[in-house]
Amino acid sequence: MGRGYGRRHSIALSALQDTLLLAEADYLIAHLMSNMSRMALELSAAQKQYLPPFISIDGPWCAHWRMCEDKYDRVR
Repeated sequence: MGRGYGRRHSIALSALQDTLLLAEADYLIAHLMSNMSRMALELSAAQKQYLPPFISIDGPWCAHWRMCEDKYDRVR
């Protein structure tokens, strides 16, 4: 397990487990600029076959957030 491979592997598994647990939640309060949060929301919607209730603490969700980011920043 040279060069910290075991630690990186453990961190990756932990992040995956956190994402899967978030996807099982009935409600999601998340930072949707985070890929993990967006993945949890999309996994949740796929599993439930509907978009579950969620709140973004950073603004509206957008599939192409780089294009919407400037528009959102001007509104604030």
